[in-house]
This record gives sequence, structure tokens and C-alpha cells, in this order.
Amino acid sequence: MSLSLADAFYLKALDSYPYDLEHTSENLNYALSYNEDHAQANCLMGRMYMEIIKDYEKASFFFDRALVCDLNYVETYQWYSLLSITKGEYEKADRIIQHAHKVKGINLSILMHQKALIYEAKGNFIMAKKMISHAIQSTLSTEMTMSLQLELSRVKEKVKTKNKNRKQFLGLSKKMFLFATRG
Repeated sequence: MSLSLADAFYLKALDSYPYDLEHTSENLNYALSYNEDHAQANCLMGRMYMEIIKDYEKASFFFDRALVCDLNYVETYQWYSLLSITKGEYEKADRIIQHAHKVKGINLSILMHQKALIYEAKGNFIMAKKMISHAIQSTLSTEMTMSLQLELSRVKEKVKTKNKNRKQFLGLSKKMFLFATRG
């Protein structure tokens, strides 16, 4: 079985992403001209619009298109949920993550990490820590484990800072109350 032309151009685009964007763009356009329903090419085009061009609406368009083309292409869920988190669309990101749990072959540790990002963005650092810890337990990759451990350290630092600021605020509030009741 040989590769289709769309697959061949997609692989060339993937090989050059993100180092040679002109080559990536050209090959993605060729891939999509041969098969506009090529989920992988649509997903990579969405990534390019999200990560490089920062046109989140076009990125959403290509991720939506990738999902329409193939509901089982796992990378679309991972990148689309990250885009939704970046845009502050936490409910949408959560729906994407929930649906992704049903897809065979999905990397659960990535989904848990993205769920942690949602909690963190909402200021719920304790739940973010828990989700990252669960992600560490479920990962099968040393590289991912190390990355998640760094994330966990970063979130723990935020918890410490939040607790320190809270104690300072409570101490200041108590002093202000004592000052106001004396006066």
C-alpha cells in the first residue's frame, strides 16, 4: 500500500514544522488541495495558526475541520483543547477533553495536564496540583514525567505564594481592624 499524495505532502510539512514555515505551509496547502478532508493536515495547519501566526479563529476553523474529518485523530483533541484554554474558553476545553477520553490511543497524561491548566487558570491551584500528580502517575514517558514534575513545582510555588499573600492580607486586615476599633 502506497501513500496518497495528501499523506506525502503532509509528512513533508510535518518534517519541516516549525523550523521551515515556508516549506511547511506550501506542503500543507498541497496536502489540503489533494484532500481537504485530511485530518492530520488540518490539525497541523491549526497548530501553525495557533502557535506561530496567533490567529486563533483560523486555528479553531482547522481544528474543527480536522475533527469533522476524523473523530479518532488524537492529536486534534490535544491541540484544540490547548487552544481553547489559551483563549480562556475553559468550558469548551473541558468538553473537548471529556470527549477525548473516549478516543482509543489518547494520551491520558496530556489530558490530565490540560485539565490541570484549566484549574490553574481559574485559580484552583490545589486541584491543579492533584491533576498534575495524577498525570505523572499515568504517563509512560520519562520525558513527560520530567516535564510534569517541573509543572508541579511551578504550581506548588504558586500555592506557596498565594498562602503567603493570604497570611499577609489577614495580618494587615487584623491590624486595620484593631486600628479602626481603637480610633
